[in-house]
Amino acid sequence: MRETFLVKQFGEDRLGIIQTCNAIIAQYQAQGFRLTLRQLYYQLVTRNIIRNEERAYKRMGEIVSDG
Repeated sequence: MRETFLVKQFGEDRLGIIQTCNAIIAQYQAQGFRLTLRQLYYQLVTRNIIRNEERAYKRMGEIVSDG
């Protein structure tokens, strides 16, 4: 099976969310934890980075998947 990667161009807003997610994930990994997508989402909500609404959750999932 071959693995293929797509080249993606991210706007500033999406790139900022990806960088923030990477920082949160690194912080929890250093403590020995693995975050689910939902846990990562709530970390972004509690830090007032995204809103607590279904549309924001779906968008964040797409961004994380693309990132």
